[in-house]
Amino acid sequence: MVKEISTEIIINSTPEKLWNVLVDFHNYSKWNPFIVSITGQPKTGEKIELQLHLKSGRNRTYHPTITKMEKPSEIRWKGKLLSSSLFEGERVLKIEKIDNKSVTFINKEVFSGIASSFTPKKMDSDIEESFQMMNTALKNWIEQEVT
Repeated sequence: MVKEISTEIIINSTPEKLWNVLVDFHNYSKWNPFIVSITGQPKTGEKIELQLHLKSGRNRTYHPTITKMEKPSEIRWKGKLLSSSLFEGERVLKIEKIDNKSVTFINKEVFSGIASSFTPKKMDSDIEESFQMMNTALKNWIEQEVT
């Protein structure tokens, strides 16, 4: 069973400028209301620690491993609960160039495993709203920096 929660937003930025913000883990607390902290290095194979603050007010800590760093277009990390056959989540942060001054930022999670089909709709909605909250904050941060 696979389930995906995906959001996107158009940002007035170059892919490189947006990439530099996304890989600057140390400064997430300055702009990101959802992923309030990332500890670790932005490189493939690195185990990182994420401190999340969901829209509902709940806080979570995760320890995924970065599975892909493709400059300046995509970052992926993957984490699991007990085993990947039970529950696994892969986070995808993707940058798609529209033109020289704008990009589409895609922020999604792909859930797999037996337990992925049993997550409550309220939890899915909370995750989606949290992604949208992050997207808006990222857009505001980048566009404020540009001007």
